[in-house]
Amino acid sequence: MIYVNIIDPIVSLFSPEIQETLTKLSIWSILLRLFLTLLLAGAIGLERQVKRHTAGFRTYILMCLASSTGMMVNQFIIETFSLSDTGIGGMVILGVAILGSGTMLVTSRNRIKGLTTAAGLWASAVMGLAIGAGAYTLSIGACIIILICLSILPHVEDWMLLRAEFFDIHIEFLDRSKMKDFIDFCREVGLKVTSVEHNPAYLNSGLFVYTIALTLPKTSKFKNHKEFIETVKTFEYIHYVEEIY
Repeated sequence: MIYVNIIDPIVSLFSPEIQETLTKLSIWSILLRLFLTLLLAGAIGLERQVKRHTAGFRTYILMCLASSTGMMVNQFIIETFSLSDTGIGGMVILGVAILGSGTMLVTSRNRIKGLTTAAGLWASAVMGLAIGAGAYTLSIGACIIILICLSILPHVEDWMLLRAEFFDIHIEFLDRSKMKDFIDFCREVGLKVTSVEHNPAYLNSGLFVYTIALTLPKTSKFKNHKEFIETVKTFEYIHYVEEIY
C-alpha cells in the first residue's frame, strides 16, 4: 500500500516542527481541533438558534464534537496499532443519518419539515470528521459554505421560487361546490391547473382542503405567486390559502 504525505495548506505555512505537531496527535493538535469544533460548529448552530430551528447551538456543537472526536480516535488507533483504517468515520456518518432522519416529518399541509435541519446536521458532522482528521483548511472552508447555504442562499431561493413557473398551494374551502368557481377563476387569469389532490387530514374539520399544483405562464394576469395568493385570500369561500415550498 502506498501512502502519500499530504499536509494541510494552512499547516504548510508553519515550520516543519509545528507541521508535525499539528498533523500528528498531540496535546496542541487535540486542543486546536476541539477549539475549531467549538468555533465552527458553534457559528453554524448559533445561526440556526437565532432562527429558532429545532437543532440549534448545542446540537450542532455536540454533533460536530462527536464526529471530530471519533476521527481523532480513528487516527489514534491507526498511529498506535499501525492499522490502515478502523471505519469509525463510516460509523459516524451512519449514526448521523439515523439521527437526522428523525428530524424530518410531513405536516398535515403536505410540507416536509426538518429536511434542512437533517442536511445541516449531516454537513456539520462531516465537517467534524475533517477537523478530527486535521484538515483545517477544508473544515474552515466547509464551515463558510455551510453558513452561506443556511443564511444567504434561502433569500436567493425565495426570490427564485417567487418567480418560478410551477408552484403548489394548500387551500381550504368553506364550501366544496366552490371548487369549480376557483378553477374557473384560475383559467380566466391565465393559470393552468396541473393537479388537484384532496387532503384527508381535515375530514372532520368542516373544511374541504386540497393541494393544487398550478402553472403561472408569463402571459398570466399575475406577475408572481404572491400576487395570486393575496387575491385568492379575499374570496369569501376561502378559509385559508398558502404556497407550499
